[in-house]
Amino acid sequence: MHIKSVGAHSPPVGVNNGQLLLGLCYLPTAERMTVAVLKANNLKLVNETHNGADFYVQAMAIYAGKIFEKRKTSRRSSSQFPVFNEMLMFDVPFSKLDHVVLLLAVFSTTPQASLSSQEVQLKVPSKDTCIGKVVIGSTSRKHTLNHWNAMRSSPRRQVIQWHELR
Repeated sequence: MHIKSVGAHSPPVGVNNGQLLLGLCYLPTAERMTVAVLKANNLKLVNETHNGADFYVQAMAIYAGKIFEKRKTSRRSSSQFPVFNEMLMFDVPFSKLDHVVLLLAVFSTTPQASLSSQEVQLKVPSKDTCIGKVVIGSTSRKHTLNHWNAMRSSPRRQVIQWHELR
């Protein structure tokens, strides 16, 4: 797999929610799209309790307004600059490629509390907070559309680009 870079050298500047470095690749023979979630930069902490937060990325492939596949990365802990280096695969027929939209959201997970007594220890479920999201597809705008078009015009090559989280 060849790698093509579209503005991947430095993250966008002046964004409050952070940035996400993604690689997109479409394999026409297999009709499979690969989303490489590489790393995040300057992730916004919702409040001081999120200082030791774990982060993960959830990706959804949407066709005709409906989610047809969901994937998520494993959690990375305690840094506003997590490195994921994970590949998420989506089966996307070539005939539907122009109508598919990818929604990627970065979540922060913080355990709410731990209740304990002498014999029983209960863990309260963690609370996930969306830090920001990015939408990539043929209907997106500006640099997200450029990334999508670069993937479409370079089959079997991973195209890497930073995206602002909104």
